[in-house]
Amino acid sequence: MRSKAADALSKDLRNRLEKLGANIRLARTRRGMSLEDMAVRAHSSVATVRKLEMGNPTVNLAVLLQVLDVFGLADQLLLLANPSGDEVGLVEERRRQPKRVHTPKRLEDMF
Repeated sequence: MRSKAADALSKDLRNRLEKLGANIRLARTRRGMSLEDMAVRAHSSVATVRKLEMGNPTVNLAVLLQVLDVFGLADQLLLLANPSGDEVGLVEERRRQPKRVHTPKRLEDMF
């Protein structure tokens, strides 16, 4: 079953998924693993791993996580959407902060 999100992907985003799939295939073949081995180790099916390697946007995120874990690369997922690298979000957050910080007039008001 296709999803609305998958159908709405731009050509650029589809190309990125295909590149991700090619990278996953390369990582698997470099390790000398067959599709069958990967499917077993990732608790998935050969067809699903093949779809992932082809950049199919309907593959479950859990399959991607399992495959990355098999490669020992699951920590790299934390680099995606890393808040410290979200320049637009950081600018917006700073913009919404108060321009002036009010300080208490008396020492007792601080505690």
